[in-house]
Amino acid sequence: MDENILCFIGENTNLTLCVTVNNQPHCANCFYAFCEENTTLVFKSDPQTLHIQLALKNPLLAGTILPDMLNIKALRGIQFKGYLISSEQITDVQTTSFQEIYYSKFPYAIHHHGVIWAIRLLEIKMTDNTLGFGKKLHWKRA
Repeated sequence: MDENILCFIGENTNLTLCVTVNNQPHCANCFYAFCEENTTLVFKSDPQTLHIQLALKNPLLAGTILPDMLNIKALRGIQFKGYLISSEQITDVQTTSFQEIYYSKFPYAIHHHGVIWAIRLLEIKMTDNTLGFGKKLHWKRA
């Protein structure tokens, strides 16, 4: 994966998760941490939320990661496609690893209700105007 993509994912904290079931779309914002080893985005969410309920029915999802700023010359952002890894599909070893990654970035979240989930990244398209206006970087899981 391109170093610019890795740095951008690591620098940011919030993703928009987009799911759809029966042609009914739904989006939600979640704080995330990145597990580079597995190219997964790790997040915490209550199993009863609508976005999790829909993602369990159709785990193929999409989303975005954007910084909190608006400067056209410095515009950077990611569009991704991925696959939800439910809490039941995460092995004990992965659970510990994902929890460590997530709680090291968001230690206060350990006290909040929810379950650790992961998104197995399948594709990324990054727009990075700092590399030239309209510059696109692509990554696809082999």
